[in-house]
Amino acid sequence: MLRVYTEIIIEASAEEIWTNLLNFAEYDRWNPYIKSIEGNAKKDEFLIVQFPTVKMKTKVNDIIEKHMLSWKGKMVINGLLDSIHVFRITKISENCCLFEQYETFKGIMTSFLARKIKTSAQADFTKMNTALKRKCENR
Repeated sequence: MLRVYTEIIIEASAEEIWTNLLNFAEYDRWNPYIKSIEGNAKKDEFLIVQFPTVKMKTKVNDIIEKHMLSWKGKMVINGLLDSIHVFRITKISENCCLFEQYETFKGIMTSFLARKIKTSAQADFTKMNTALKRKCENR
């Protein structure tokens, strides 16, 4: 199992961050990591997530309004390279939140791809976190 974790402080309300996070139609305008998402962010619904080099069908694992969204993904077949991707918003004060983005990988290919996954995911998550911070703070 491999976990890639990032966090950033965003000087905005949880509602502002949540609104931008779930406004999938705007992703291509600000998000350097996820180019688009098709579907509804509702438990057990499918989302089609377009990354820079691959499109992936994911399933919403959990959603808590203004706090957390997670989805499950897999590479081709179950058990090869499975993941759970989580976005979490924790309110620090009225206009300040901790935004966490992390993903847990497991499956046969995890150990073979661990270094590549860790390096690229860490960089991609950080880019997205920074872009979300910029978008939310420059209202």
